[in-house]
Amino acid sequence: ISEKKYYSSGKHFNPKDPDPNMPADMKVVSLNSKTFLYEIPIRAKYDFNKKAKGQFFLAGGISTFIVGNEVNDYIIYRNGINSSMHATYNKNKSYLVAAIDVSIGYEKLFKNKQTLRIEPWMQFARKGIGVGQLPVSGFGLQVGYFFHK
Repeated sequence: ISEKKYYSSGKHFNPKDPDPNMPADMKVVSLNSKTFLYEIPIRAKYDFNKKAKGQFFLAGGISTFIVGNEVNDYIIYRNGINSSMHATYNKNKSYLVAAIDVSIGYEKLFKNKQTLRIEPWMQFARKGIGVGQLPVSGFGLQVGYFFHK
């Protein structure tokens, strides 16, 4: 479960099914969006040195998104003036194989059977999501500390 916050210029906004509340003659100049979604990842991981106490790994895969709620704040151009517009969408639309995921990381196994993992990751949009079919990509850092029995 995640929340993606993003900004886009209007040139990337390309609605497949336009909001009926959007006037036909308006042009989206820019938008800020906050999208709540469920992410279903499928990933594979390769460990470079499984017998070491510390090891590097490479992981990759795909993610499917189910968008539950999208809140957009638009700057629009209509009738020769810029104005703002706010819209909320609750469509629960799914996007199969919407992103490609890649990460590389390091795991350190301690004597007390605990593991520290540091993993920078990137997610590349394969297709657009949401009302405007925007190609949302991201990056981040996952840090985890695991206890083993």
